[in-house]
Amino acid sequence: MWFAIAIGIPAALLWFLGMTPAHKIAVLCFLCTFQVFISSGLPNLTIIVSLLIVIEFGMRTVPRLSLVLYILALVSLTSALWSSSPGGAYVNALYFFTAGGLIAAGHFLRMTQRENFDRTIIFPFLAAGSVLAALVVLFRIFPAWEINFFRSPIAKVFINPSVVDGLFAGAPNNALADDKAGAFFVNANVASVYLGVVLLLSAYMATRYLTKSLYVVSTLAGVGVISTGSKTGLGILIIVVLLLVLRWARGRLVALILAIIVPVGFFFASIQLVEQLQEAEFSTTSRLFLWQNAVSAILESPLLGLGYGGWEARMSAVFSAVGSANNYPPHNMFLAYWVYSGVATVVLLVVAIFLTFRILVRGPRPAFYAVLAFGWTVLHAMGDNTGYLVDWHVMPVMALFIGFSHSTGSTLDLALTRPTATGAAGGYVPPTWPRLVHRE
Repeated sequence: MWFAIAIGIPAALLWFLGMTPAHKIAVLCFLCTFQVFISSGLPNLTIIVSLLIVIEFGMRTVPRLSLVLYILALVSLTSALWSSSPGGAYVNALYFFTAGGLIAAGHFLRMTQRENFDRTIIFPFLAAGSVLAALVVLFRIFPAWEINFFRSPIAKVFINPSVVDGLFAGAPNNALADDKAGAFFVNANVASVYLGVVLLLSAYMATRYLTKSLYVVSTLAGVGVISTGSKTGLGILIIVVLLLVLRWARGRLVALILAIIVPVGFFFASIQLVEQLQEAEFSTTSRLFLWQNAVSAILESPLLGLGYGGWEARMSAVFSAVGSANNYPPHNMFLAYWVYSGVATVVLLVVAIFLTFRILVRGPRPAFYAVLAFGWTVLHAMGDNTGYLVDWHVMPVMALFIGFSHSTGSTLDLALTRPTATGAAGGYVPPTWPRLVHRE
């Protein structure tokens, strides 16, 4: 096996480096869904290809958002100094750095490639996403098939082998339940936000390029969100559909009817939510229970947090006392980052989210769908175990697309290459001397 890896990786690397920029981006966006794991001890191909693209294209320009994410990576890396498990700090630092680099790469390629470069980013992602949506629906109808899939050798190709082994060895996840489905995701909630992004990006492409067939992908992704069994995903899907209907209705009678129905629906939904919380009695799986403990942990160390590993050490006794063998994370992006690496991370994260929204609002039309897609990821992360731009399944595509949309704003441009008339068609010419230019 190791001999095949030693031969295959250099060959694949040479093949990849010989591709055009568009083909490299397409490969990465396809790999976001079909992540290929060579071994449990090595990074998957999505991470490797992302870093290669960052090295080639992401070092040529530094948008303001990328700069904030680089600082976030540095803060996460620094938090390893007071962490009992510094590995988490290194992983998050790599994630933020790569996100910033891919945003910079998308911005640079927008300047040097054809105008509709967003098709290169999104179409491979939608093709792979359609397959995953179909699998989620199929596995929800036939739960035994999903169990057989997780037990098969194929699962260890597209899912971290150690995670797959843990599913049946003391570390189960909710995709194993009969009323859940995740396919390549062992957590159905994360699968739902992934499919939500597929839904909205396909609607964006269908509207922007007048390709009505892509609405089929949106519909399939919507059915996939429902099929995951994620209550969070279903709730956000309902909100998104209502917003889309209201936008379409605009002044029509439908808007008046919805203005009456929606508040009534939220009223009864809130009553149901209160009843569920009362019945749960703040159990260990209750989000409120986790948030309360996260706030308590933050108050103990508001400046630096507990460090990576600190939450687990603190909560192990709490979960043991209530008879739970699992140690759940805070299930809120802002609380989790504050607990792990301190208040500076949360402040920078808020700035990054603000800048991202601003870029997408000012981006190519129809910006409404892109804003909703990012909004879905943020809203979901406030009640689940996901982060900025979700995870490695969604982050590379969204980061490249955000960079593509970054046509205005302040940019620190490392002029290692400069777009030319040839560059507009896909090439670029290196200058005689690199220089740093500040653009407003």
